[in-house]
Amino acid sequence: EGEGLRALKSKVRATAAQVQEPTLAQTGQAAITAVNHAEQWLLNAMGAGRPAVEAGARRFALTLGRALELALLTEHAQWSLAVEKDGRALAAARRFAQAGIDLIGDTDRDEALALANDLPLPLV
Repeated sequence: EGEGLRALKSKVRATAAQVQEPTLAQTGQAAITAVNHAEQWLLNAMGAGRPAVEAGARRFALTLGRALELALLTEHAQWSLAVEKDGRALAAARRFAQAGIDLIGDTDRDEALALANDLPLPLV
């Protein structure tokens, strides 16, 4: 695990731990789950070799970025509820979470390689 990923995980977990609003606890947990899934994917992909890592690198990066964004939205929403007594930031965090955070999916390796390298893909 790299230092950057460790710092990101720490921030996401710390943000989720401070949340008191139940709905925000769900969004915080969604961010944690996405980061954990991304980390597990990276370990598996590294074991499969460089082509596997390269094939999923974009989805990995987007998942981490979206998870951090959701964590920060969650943190702001908790502050807004406590200080401003305003639910708009909560609504924004929920809406963002509904758009999907974890973009890592199980994709066909041959399809991913063909698309990434502009190679013909045989018809099945």
